[in-house]
Amino acid sequence: MQNACSPGKTSLDLIYWEQKPYVFMDKERGEISGALPEILRIVFKACCQKTPNISAKPIEYPKSLKTTIDQYSEEIIIPVGRRVGLEKSIFLRPFVGSVDSPGMAVVVQRSIPGEELLAAILDSWPIMIFIGMSLSLSGIVMWVLDYRSNSEEFPEFFPKGVFEGVWWAAVTMTTVGYGDKVPRSIAGRLFGVVWINVGLVILAIFMGMITASLSSNSLEQVNNLYGMPVAVLNGSAEEQLAILQNAEVYVKTSYDELFKSVKSEETVLALVDIFSTTQHSEYYDTYKLYVATVLNEPVIYGAVLPKSSEALRSCFLSYQGNHLLEIHEILEKFIKAKQYGGDNSSSGADYFDGNLFGYAVYGMCGLFLLALAVGLFWQYYPREKKEQEIQNREAEQDVSKLDKKTKVEANGHQKNTSSNCGEHTERLMAAQSAELLAMEDELKAFRKNWEKNFRALQERHKQEQQRLFELDNLGYEM
Repeated sequence: MQNACSPGKTSLDLIYWEQKPYVFMDKERGEISGALPEILRIVFKACCQKTPNISAKPIEYPKSLKTTIDQYSEEIIIPVGRRVGLEKSIFLRPFVGSVDSPGMAVVVQRSIPGEELLAAILDSWPIMIFIGMSLSLSGIVMWVLDYRSNSEEFPEFFPKGVFEGVWWAAVTMTTVGYGDKVPRSIAGRLFGVVWINVGLVILAIFMGMITASLSSNSLEQVNNLYGMPVAVLNGSAEEQLAILQNAEVYVKTSYDELFKSVKSEETVLALVDIFSTTQHSEYYDTYKLYVATVLNEPVIYGAVLPKSSEALRSCFLSYQGNHLLEIHEILEKFIKAKQYGGDNSSSGADYFDGNLFGYAVYGMCGLFLLALAVGLFWQYYPREKKEQEIQNREAEQDVSKLDKKTKVEANGHQKNTSSNCGEHTERLMAAQSAELLAMEDELKAFRKNWEKNFRALQERHKQEQQRLFELDNLGYEM
């Protein structure tokens, strides 16, 4: 850097790796571009009174920042990010910060609401077992207390009575209250009061566990990385933060590796500079990612200077302090180049793309179709065939029994034919005579009732005629 300010030296020797919007190769113009090269060019011109030519050498993202800094001891290295408070020097080399980044973006996979809910329910399996046991015990207690005085609703038969008791306990605990099962005994009603309150508490615990599980699965409110698998770029400020917060750190050397680790669920999240998120929308669309939240961890991005550059570093800082608006305008020009448009919204296809919710929906659809097919098959084909087979078997059995009976009793029937016919004729005549007598009695009763009604009608008609005659004598016009 000192050589750059010496007479006849007008170039800036830069070592860089691409990290938009700070530094990248502009393929259209065939030269280095970005916020940091622009800022360095302006500040160098002001401090050294020269218009510099930038000589830039690209390298792969460093696997070790220290090795890179030691290897290129006389060049300016960009972009290097440092957390606020650690920006004075790095590995005994002067560091000048130029761009203030407000925080770190937490990049996670797009979530499926149904999948999160199913996962939360599965995570709450202990309380579900507890609820099942509580319902069973409550049903048994209610049956014991009430079956003697209320056997219609809680039968004495143990399996059926306990089943009705469990049904009552479930309906009562959920405050549905169908009213089809009601305790009648005093002891049963007292237990019902206790169970209502206990059931409400158990239900509240269950809902609380699901809510807590949903909150723990959500990363939109994360503010501590302790114990989390986190993907970061090597040597970045994000790596520093993840190590300080005792996260499970997975160091990557490219953005593709970084975002792919989240997609493959190797890590639950990736930490990325907030300004860099605006430059990688293709990854968010390809890997179905989005920015869940932003950690309030300010980072300063700038350049590592050669060792003997303290005077120039002071000039850089002084110029930048007096031209903050100009530097912000340069940064704004580059971060507006490509806006990030990802969010946590999921398309319909995402619900069925290899996740728990999709498998559950597929399973339910399969069970429904199977049940529908079995029901229709049972309703139409087997039932008619079975009934026909039963009728045929019964007919065959009747015919065989009739043949056997006919063969065995043929002789006896022949001997007793005359006597049996006489007895049958007498019984038939007696039945007919009884029917005739009953009909005759009904006819007599009908005639007697008819005559009674006829006489009453005549009497009423006679009274009406007398009344009309009296009214006529009194002068009423009829």
